[in-house]
Amino acid sequence: MPEQCEPRPYVEPPEAGVGGEGPIVDLTDLAPTTDAEMAEAVHAALVLAPDVDADNFRVDVENGVVSLSGRARSSEERRRAIEAARYVRGVRRVIDRLAG
Repeated sequence: MPEQCEPRPYVEPPEAGVGGEGPIVDLTDLAPTTDAEMAEAVHAALVLAPDVDADNFRVDVENGVVSLSGRARSSEERRRAIEAARYVRGVRRVIDRLAG
């Protein structure tokens, strides 16, 4: 006759996060570390920024200094694009080379 096991007590599953290990508290591991990664992160920030058409902008990064070029549709879009780029972790400075 097989041995009877007691059922395990219910354990609440962990909160969603990286690897299901709980909420993200330290974003250091997720921060861009190379200029190429930073350029991708800035482009992603432009895509997510409200009222910014990311396709109108070119992002170049050198040693953490971001150069934004392209054509902004308005002064508000220009402001939002620069602000979005500044919020990316590791960005030291944003150079505005935008037309418009």
